[in-house]
Amino acid sequence: MSVLQKIIEQRKKDLPSPGAFKSIDVFPSNRDFKKKISENTGRVNLIAELKRKSPSKGEIHPGLTVEKAVNLYANHCSAMSILTEPHFFGGSLKDLAEASRVARVPLLRKDFIIDPIQVKEARINGANAFLLIQAALSPGQVDELIAAGREYKMHALLEVHNEKELEAALNSKAEILGINNRDLVTLEIDLSTTSRLVNEMSSEEKQRFVIISESGFSTRKAIQSLPSEISAVLIGTSFM
Repeated sequence: MSVLQKIIEQRKKDLPSPGAFKSIDVFPSNRDFKKKISENTGRVNLIAELKRKSPSKGEIHPGLTVEKAVNLYANHCSAMSILTEPHFFGGSLKDLAEASRVARVPLLRKDFIIDPIQVKEARINGANAFLLIQAALSPGQVDELIAAGREYKMHALLEVHNEKELEAALNSKAEILGINNRDLVTLEIDLSTTSRLVNEMSSEEKQRFVIISESGFSTRKAIQSLPSEISAVLIGTSFM
């Protein structure tokens, strides 16, 4: 069983009960994640991530507070990604809720979202957007979760890693496409993944999506070598 499969099985066990948030008022998102990460600033927009540990690196920067991370990133990023998966990445919804109190930029809940109740949970804790992983979901699930987000004016970032996943994503209702340079099965990184998959897209498809490149960046040169269609990069481990 791959790491991705193990995480998904665990997240199924962690799902809140269907009526968990019945009595809670859920207000729509008031920060536009898609707009912020696609602004033409003359440089690639940055999504900076709070990531406490990973299956490949172990614990990262122990003791870092959410407030300190937000303050360090504040003047440099267009949005922040907050990892909330607890078992493999050491995250929590508490981190997300705290970030929403002190950050002034849109927040992405980065987790393994498989059920609409997690989208509602994300919004209750301050997220303005959420991650979907194409490899972990059926086409029907992807569109169901995107629709759940729109109910709260939240954007979904749909992540792909290979041509098969890209084909499925292009047939979805997604507006934001994330290309992950990390293989979620082997955990290996190949920075050429972004260019390879962008080259598979038609001109119309490139215009339809806001495209993000994720994982593996540690130098300015690597970012500068990205295709011109990339609006933003998501960086976690290198910053942490």
